[in-house]
Amino acid sequence: MKIFDLLKIGIRDIKGRWVVLPIIGIAISTFCLCFAGAILTTVQKEKSVPYELSILGQGTKKITSSTLAEISKLSDITDVTPLLNIETTVRTGKYSANMNLIGVKDSYIKGKFAAGGVFPSSSGMPYIVLNKAACKEFTLKQKSASTNTGGTKTGSTTVTDTNSSDTKTSSETETDTNTGGAETASATGNDTNTSDTKLGNATVNDTNTGGAQVNNLTDTNTDTEASSDNDDDTTAPKIDWLNASISLDSGEAGHLIISKICGILDGDDKQQKPEAYISLSSAKNLLLKSGQSTDYVGAYVRIKNIGVAGIVSKDIEDLGFTVDNTNDLLQSKWDIELKEMVYLIVIGIFSLLCSTVLMITWRKISIIQQKEEWKMLRLIGMKEKYIFILFVTQSIIVLLIGFVIGIIVSISTPSFLSPDIKETSVYALPIPFLVSVLIFVICIVVSMLPLFNKKGFTSDLD
Repeated sequence: MKIFDLLKIGIRDIKGRWVVLPIIGIAISTFCLCFAGAILTTVQKEKSVPYELSILGQGTKKITSSTLAEISKLSDITDVTPLLNIETTVRTGKYSANMNLIGVKDSYIKGKFAAGGVFPSSSGMPYIVLNKAACKEFTLKQKSASTNTGGTKTGSTTVTDTNSSDTKTSSETETDTNTGGAETASATGNDTNTSDTKLGNATVNDTNTGGAQVNNLTDTNTDTEASSDNDDDTTAPKIDWLNASISLDSGEAGHLIISKICGILDGDDKQQKPEAYISLSSAKNLLLKSGQSTDYVGAYVRIKNIGVAGIVSKDIEDLGFTVDNTNDLLQSKWDIELKEMVYLIVIGIFSLLCSTVLMITWRKISIIQQKEEWKMLRLIGMKEKYIFILFVTQSIIVLLIGFVIGIIVSISTPSFLSPDIKETSVYALPIPFLVSVLIFVICIVVSMLPLFNKKGFTSDLD
């Protein structure tokens, strides 16, 4: 008998309300296992990202070369660098930024560069590496031009007001000088008004004496301020970073240190915090020139991945240091997601086993209801192996229907979630293709287990 004929018979015999239950069970199992696999894949991917810990000295335990060597011997640590901080103003052309330059080992900076690279191996000039967020810190220098200097304000205004219906002529002149909080104002005017109608574009204080009106006008103060062409603070100014002339304010009046930017670190500037790095040797030279201490203020520790951050932090704290580990919230998130994964796996496996039992029940009921048809097939010469293949074909068809329904529901679920829930819900995670394939294989294996007993099925035909 041809496979096509078996498939046709198998599809024709898939009917009855009993077949709906195993399809629903397989769909539920597929849905749960898909999101369980998505959680596991996402958590493992997040935990595999390299991570950095910040270390501070505590009490008499200071950051020194010997203590850093001790820390570097701990497991899961790939690199360690001491830190030096220099607060300075970085200027280039008409732009400037107040920055905290971080002195690190030359070999510590690793990662993709959007432009340039790490510090040169040897140079007397301090070179700087910025990340993209630090580039956005540069703004225009603010300049102000004003006639108001040192608290002294001088303004003059002359106004002529003429009313054509009932003539009114007004002439005012004012000089306002403000020095040290004292203000002197003088005004003279001739006003002839024969009507209640008055035209003018000035705010006045009127003093009327014997039909004459004297007007005192508010003084005029002109301030001109340079506007910035970098109004959008989410965009870095257009600067040729690698070729721009950079100067550092050393803190001494009028003394600037020439510098260069050698690299721009790549990354998402919306999630980065602004950071600027210089080599450890350059940082020491700048601190010595400004008369500051060159003692290490802390250290950065790079570990293999973020998943071991808690263990490494505890090991470093046992050595007497304070560790700034911002991974606590992320670790709590992982714990919650992994618990949900366990629940989904339990529900998925339970649903799959129930589906297997329901398929066996549906198969037996189908044989009983269609026993005469099965006997007729045997009488016309259908062999037992073809009957077994027919059972397998029907099981695969039922499994495919349930699996496809489960996949469709899993993929479409995120579109029904509100934007607020999407940010935290595990049901908004993408379903990896390999996870779907693995779940399909598991469903087939579990669903086919009862069919290994051929005699159990063929005996029902007798």
